[in-house]
Amino acid sequence: NALKESGAYENSIIIVTADHGEGFQEHGQWFHSETLYNEEIHVPLIIRLPRGRGLLTEVEANVRSIDIYPTITDHLNIKSIPQLQGESLIPFIQGKTNSDLLVYSETRKKLNQDMRAIIKNGYKLIINFETGKKELYNLKNDPLEKNNIEEKEKDISARLLSEILSIETSSVKTSRKAGRVEEKDMKEIEKLKSLGYLQ
Repeated sequence: NALKESGAYENSIIIVTADHGEGFQEHGQWFHSETLYNEEIHVPLIIRLPRGRGLLTEVEANVRSIDIYPTITDHLNIKSIPQLQGESLIPFIQGKTNSDLLVYSETRKKLNQDMRAIIKNGYKLIINFETGKKELYNLKNDPLEKNNIEEKEKDISARLLSEILSIETSSVKTSRKAGRVEEKDMKEIEKLKSLGYLQ
């Protein structure tokens, strides 16, 4: 209402999202930051472009929070930062694509919970770098993530783990280029090496 009263509504980009979901004992946890199951990482994202463009376009594909900033810069024709992660969602809003984007998540809240997750091609891998535990889910057949098929699908698990490690190393390289490698980044590298995930 305030935007409409000020006359700015039709020229405004309006974005509604959340930083996390909540666990309600679906996997034995309350609240958030404890796990990487979908009840904690699947959040709403509503984008209204100026003059209602894209209005009522529902996107079924997986997209990410890191795609919000590139979407804004793309819409405004502003050149993005080269090392920026994420991509514009304008093609999704325009109905030109509906392909899932690779989704990466992490949590490092407590001891024994240094975890990463990746979603690609309908599969989701969760790995705990402290305990070595891996969980693999076929989200199409098992959207509630109840049936861990990691032991049965070692090849899929290995491919997804490779994707996680690629993202981890790429992130550290980007930090190095920007001259801001933090102590936690170096600790992360040493941990991955000790577990045999990096050379």
